[in-house]
Amino acid sequence: GTVKITDNETGITYDRLHSFTDCGEIGDGWFHIRPVADELYSSEGCEVSVCKKDDGVAACSFLVVYRFRIPEYAEKVNEFCRRSGETILKIESTFTVEKHSKIVKVYTVVRNHARDHKLCLRLPVDCTDLYFADQCGTILKRETGIDPESWNWKESDIPERQFTSMVFTRNESGKKGGLLFVSKGGLHETANCGGATPALNITLFRSFSKTVGTNGEKDGLLQGDLVFDYAIAPVAEETDAELIRIKENFVHDVKSFTVRGENLKNSEPFMEFLSANCVYDTATPEKDERGTIVPNGIIVRASNYSEERSAGEIRFCREPKEAYLCDYLGNKTGEAQLRGNSVLFVAAPYAYVNVKIRF
Repeated sequence: GTVKITDNETGITYDRLHSFTDCGEIGDGWFHIRPVADELYSSEGCEVSVCKKDDGVAACSFLVVYRFRIPEYAEKVNEFCRRSGETILKIESTFTVEKHSKIVKVYTVVRNHARDHKLCLRLPVDCTDLYFADQCGTILKRETGIDPESWNWKESDIPERQFTSMVFTRNESGKKGGLLFVSKGGLHETANCGGATPALNITLFRSFSKTVGTNGEKDGLLQGDLVFDYAIAPVAEETDAELIRIKENFVHDVKSFTVRGENLKNSEPFMEFLSANCVYDTATPEKDERGTIVPNGIIVRASNYSEERSAGEIRFCREPKEAYLCDYLGNKTGEAQLRGNSVLFVAAPYAYVNVKIRF
């Protein structure tokens, strides 16, 4: 039931992707707590069926169904344990491969009837020391594993770390390659314990019996069908900014509308954003001190995902009359350069930049 992906750009193959692990969960929603006498189950070796759903010119898709046998719930005798009978956790994952696409889209439905457990998606990777996670406006380097010196702390170190919607690895020793995981929403936690078998372990959900601050409210058990929309992709030599663009294109679908019955016409885009390390964030109308929209003025915001000063170009369909850098209140803070229909700017390392343009 695992997946093998070959990157046509580098020739590197990524094997045994997309298995699942399941462990006990006796926390309360705020804190993840595993039973002391816990058992970790792997879906590798479980009953699996594979179906080709679509086979077209532009895309094809495959349905993989896992029947994952796990303990039904946690039972307290002398201590919490998970030996309380077994149930089948049915997992249905649809993999979609599109022509000329960098990513493999995955749509997973988990039919959850078990309790007191945590389900993770496992993606083996070739990194033992570092992996990377996105946060607002930056990329964080995270060390794998945990701090062994924290074993006697009241709250000892845990391998789980947060991310916004993207986590990835880069192969070590200067080799090409790596693996990218992108969540369309709802998945924000991963762990990489490093060691001999490093892997990104993405937390899909926790099913816990008690919600914090209540007398036993049961909605945290998350019974029923749970849906997860995400993508995985090989990494070649893309910059962090290019990976952010891959993420944004997947998370936020581009919408285009035409009027029925009209012939499609070639149109020139109003604006193009060009940069190796800066990423377009948003554009807003210029406003005065009273909040009134100023005609013919916009503010474009971008982020520099590099540790170096980086240049960017904003190209318009007509020539701007004025452009400069500004703060969040619209006050001028620096210069931008006009060149024909383009505005050129430079952003500081790992910084936001606001460019005010008037026509």
